[in-house]
Amino acid sequence: MRVRNQVAASFVSGAIVVGGLFAAETAFGLEETGSIQGTVAAEDGGVPLPAALVALEGTDMSATTGADGAFAIDGVPAGTYRLTVTREAFAPLTSPVTVAVGEPVLLDLRLPVLEFEESVVVTATQTERAVTEVAASVTILDARTIEASSARNLQDLLRRTPAIDLAETSGMAARANSSLVMRGVPGTKRALLLVDGLPANDLGLGTLAALSLVPLASVERAEVVRGPFSSLYGANAFAGAINAITRPGEGPPVADFFASGGAAGYYQLGTSVRGETGPVGYAFTADRRKIDNVYNRDTRTVPRVAEDRSLQQETVPLRNVGYEDVRLTGRLDFSASDAWDVTLLPRISSYETGLDMSARLPVAVDEHKRDTAVNLGGIFRYNGAGPLSAQIRTSYRYSNQSLFQENFPLAPPRQPT
Repeated sequence: MRVRNQVAASFVSGAIVVGGLFAAETAFGLEETGSIQGTVAAEDGGVPLPAALVALEGTDMSATTGADGAFAIDGVPAGTYRLTVTREAFAPLTSPVTVAVGEPVLLDLRLPVLEFEESVVVTATQTERAVTEVAASVTILDARTIEASSARNLQDLLRRTPAIDLAETSGMAARANSSLVMRGVPGTKRALLLVDGLPANDLGLGTLAALSLVPLASVERAEVVRGPFSSLYGANAFAGAINAITRPGEGPPVADFFASGGAAGYYQLGTSVRGETGPVGYAFTADRRKIDNVYNRDTRTVPRVAEDRSLQQETVPLRNVGYEDVRLTGRLDFSASDAWDVTLLPRISSYETGLDMSARLPVAVDEHKRDTAVNLGGIFRYNGAGPLSAQIRTSYRYSNQSLFQENFPLAPPRQPT
């Protein structure tokens, strides 16, 4: 009877010890974790990729591949995770993975080479070409660059472009002595301005005046090609070409309103609407701008012949006109069929600019200029089966200009000593 009690006591004690060990193992998670092991290699050729980072999203567990592309993450609690692999010059890879208790997960991960997006330019050859394939000095100002800049107009945007210098004497107004210098070639009409590939200036309209009539809010990107391109675009492209490409209408209808103001009475109010309805995409931008001239005065003195036929000075009020305009730019894209696309480009603008008499100038100038312009453009594209494609471009521009200018010497010329 006594022996039986000892055996029973020993059995109970042993059960308690074994149960305690099992509980300790469970508490410390020695049997509730697994591991993730594998290799990372290039998708093309299967070359092992060292220094690739393998991480489990939502945790702080990660590993870096060695020289043979192998990695291991131990002590991973059982469950389902998202595994992310990243490495320089390769596209990231994300894959779901399920870890079981006590079982390693073996993976063979292949990373594709990162594809770099190359800029495409159309101004240099009138066809879409990669920048690396064009034998010309080209600068592309894309939508991200335009949005990040503080430019108010195309002139401000082009000031950031190499080999371009703009000299303006009266704010936004493009007077006769304003100029655009490209690659050291001066003049107001030596660089061609294009809007969606269609000429926007000619021998009768300087580049600066045409630049001022294109709202920056309507421009998606700008391409600047430096160097003589007269063989491609004619005499106006002697120094180069500037192509402002407008934003097409895409997606649901969107309306934007913008306003700005500053010194010298400057203000701008405008709106833009764009969207897509069926096969038609539309985008319209309209705004009004005004700025006073820096040489403004309230009155001026002019010579008058009195009744006694003597020459006397008379003070008369000034009609101060700095620069003000109204601009409307539109774009309509039609998908007529699977092979034909049509783009219509209407632009209407009206501006008035002037410079009244001022003692700050060597010669007092009373100048007023008005211009109303209508531009209608069309692009017809054919993309048939096979390599055949064609494009027809047409444009019409009407301009009604009036100019009044009168010079008044303010003082006799100084004699050299």
